[in-house]
Amino acid sequence: EGRKTRQRSESFGDHFTQATIFWNSQSPTEKQHLINAFHFEVGKVKDMAVRKRMVDMLTNVDGYLAVEVAKGVGVEPPQVSTEPRETLVDPALSMERGEEGTAKTRKVAILLDQGVNAAEVMEVRKALEDAGVATTTVSMYLGTVHGADGGEIEVEQHYVSTASVLFDAVYVPGGRASIDSLKTHGEALHFVSEAFKHCKPVAAMAEGVELLKAASLPGVKLAGARAGGKAVADQGVVTAPAGADIGGFASQFIEAIAQHRHWAREEKGQVPA
Repeated sequence: EGRKTRQRSESFGDHFTQATIFWNSQSPTEKQHLINAFHFEVGKVKDMAVRKRMVDMLTNVDGYLAVEVAKGVGVEPPQVSTEPRETLVDPALSMERGEEGTAKTRKVAILLDQGVNAAEVMEVRKALEDAGVATTTVSMYLGTVHGADGGEIEVEQHYVSTASVLFDAVYVPGGRASIDSLKTHGEALHFVSEAFKHCKPVAAMAEGVELLKAASLPGVKLAGARAGGKAVADQGVVTAPAGADIGGFASQFIEAIAQHRHWAREEKGQVPA
């Protein structure tokens, strides 16, 4: 017959194994985000002794984590092994390694101006909305944008009333006059650069690709004039030359939106946005 005792098991004294499992289950990008978060929070502490105690506490979770946090908060890095500790790994604890995403309910900003290719906008917009994606037109001014092909599009937001951080992706349609205007607007360039910096999907077609080039997006391949009429998808940036199949372009953009964020871009360099 078993012994009855009124005491907690030894596992109640283990305060760090679960934290280590969480750390080991993260992707490299997610680990860097956690390190940055510690830099932000611990860096606000004025008392150096408290910062050091926090770093010492982190050595119980992971040596590499403790060393990297110490570097960012001005504390002498602890002399510990930075080799990862062997624990269970659970993909469910990672946002990046979890289940496949969906484009449904995502929000896409469409940047345009007078002279836009209205027919292209209508076709891409229909494909997005058929996939469950919400779209919003954004321009310098509210009102009606007149397309180069005679079509009309209602502007739903302007740069003063919205921002890229409120959207999951950005789409820049073609149209010579529209793009020539957008390239002179710092608001439009910042909108694209900020979305790219946050690893969100960015798409452009025909002349719209020129706005992405003007925004200087590092480390990604953009479609050129001789892309063979096909869309080019690279790390969540989908571009296509004039004359490309709009349906194929929209499909690749929807796939990029479903992934939500494209974290590999963080390793390609920083964007001043």
